[in-house]
Amino acid sequence: MRKGATPAFPGQKGFVGGSMGDNAVILEGVESEQSAASLYSTVHGAGRVMSRTAAAGKKNWKTGERKD
Repeated sequence: MRKGATPAFPGQKGFVGGSMGDNAVILEGVESEQSAASLYSTVHGAGRVMSRTAAAGKKNWKTGERKD
């Protein structure tokens, strides 16, 4: 299994969530050369708009003040 991936073994159903404005999908793993090459896994859903480090820099967590 790859880090941050959703398992997708042949016949296994899975859920991939979208971001707030996007659709989510239900998927089912298949047997194929590409599936084996991807270690029977798929994407895990929506990514981040900004990194955790960037988000952490937007607010002083002790005072609650924004650091724009």
